Amino acid sequence: MHLKLIVLLLLLTSQSHASELYKNKTTYNPSFSCEDITNKQSIERMICNDKELSNQDRLLSVLYHTSQEKLKNPQQLTHDQRDWIKRVRNTCNSIECLKKVYADRELYLGELLSSYDSFVLMHKYGRRQYEKKGDINSFIKKVNSWFNLDYNQKLETHVLHCSNIWKNYAGSRNVGYAAICSSKVKNHIKSLYVCYNQVGFSFIAASTPNEYQLLKFFDGHCYGG
Repeated sequence: MHLKLIVLLLLLTSQSHASELYKNKTTYNPSFSCEDITNKQSIERMICNDKELSNQDRLLSVLYHTSQEKLKNPQQLTHDQRDWIKRVRNTCNSIECLKKVYADRELYLGELLSSYDSFVLMHKYGRRQYEKKGDINSFIKKVNSWFNLDYNQKLETHVLHCSNIWKNYAGSRNVGYAAICSSKVKNHIKSLYVCYNQVGFSFIAASTPNEYQLLKFFDGHCYGG
């Protein structure tokens, strides 16, 4: 009898200790609460325990709710999001799979939002407002003037045409512009993400151009100088 009692106490103590260790495991800050998730094998627990995934989940939540505010039929997006969670996200069994499906979903919602005339991009420093506003011809002229400068190595790049011009403000004076441009690069036609502001300009190749990726590039290279 005493032996059974001792074994039972040891078992309970071991379970309690394991539970405390599990509770004390570092968790991050996704769009949902991690406190009440007890199943360590669940998708939500994997997200809670990974910093990058938690950031992806939080960004996706912002894009989803922003899309709902803009759409005329938000119920369709609600159904679509629930279906994505059930049939795509919850079928993952690894961190790598989750990161990929989150990135794909972010791109989908980002492209949906960038089809409108204004866009709010969430950033670690807060919300940044972008709007489609700017003269294409002026943008092309300005960008080609940058390309024609001497960088001690000829870029041999010339912008031919650009799509919608996106604009942002950093304070009251520094304004940035960006666009997807068709450019002649060393006798080859290529798509580029191009942006500039008062202090400089930047560009990268756009293998599969889309406006949401342009805005992310814009945010990282030409916002506020």
